[in-house]
Amino acid sequence: AHIRLLQPFDHPAIGAGLDVRLGDLATALHQTPDIIATHRHAIGSLAEADALSAHCRARGIRLVYDLDDDLLHLPDEHPEAALLRARADIVRHMLGLADDIWVSTAPLRARLGRTRRKPRMVANGLDERLFWPPPALTPPLGPTRLLFMGTATHGADLALIGGALAR
Repeated sequence: AHIRLLQPFDHPAIGAGLDVRLGDLATALHQTPDIIATHRHAIGSLAEADALSAHCRARGIRLVYDLDDDLLHLPDEHPEAALLRARADIVRHMLGLADDIWVSTAPLRARLGRTRRKPRMVANGLDERLFWPPPALTPPLGPTRLLFMGTATHGADLALIGGALAR
């Protein structure tokens, strides 16, 4: 959620004029912002989802639910299939409660189909500030090092680029 939601909201071209605050459910239930955006499994139970939705409805707050993975149709070989399937009812419930649903890809949008409202595609992107200013153009003192970041579910992604990295 940091790269997908927080960095864009902090970007000068996107988030100018926004007052973005982070909080857990207890904090959210004591605030009255214009929008509450939540991501994946930030809401831990059906009761929490209902409490958040009721809070939003009573105060005219738009509830946005963001997904960047299809958490309802997991392949059996998914490393976290059992854990994520146990949370599928919460995901399905949030899809029904949210005023807006943001998804990362067109295929995910199509797979979810029509929920309370048609999901809106908000594509992933990299913030150019991660790469600016560019590194100094001095020869490296040792080997070039690269960090690949992702959860344990991204093994196939790493395998996809592994050969190129080894070369």
